[in-house]
Amino acid sequence: MTTSLQATTLDLAECLKRGEAIMREAGLTRNLQVLQLTVYGEQGDYTASVRCVPGKDVVLFVVAGPRPDRASKVMSELKDKF
Repeated sequence: MTTSLQATTLDLAECLKRGEAIMREAGLTRNLQVLQLTVYGEQGDYTASVRCVPGKDVVLFVVAGPRPDRASKVMSELKDKF
């Protein structure tokens, strides 16, 4: 599992919209869900989430899977596209 934070100036609705878009771009579309603060998605053995934190101006990225190097790569892709 790997986690990371990134600053954002997006409001909650735009943050969730962007989170959903990057999950789709990365192919994390199995069981894709947009909830109150978090977008979840899966691809193969990897699960990812993009959590928007209103009032804190940050986004939390989490990717979990069997190979830490692959999870880290997926995380980098999500952050770069956000």
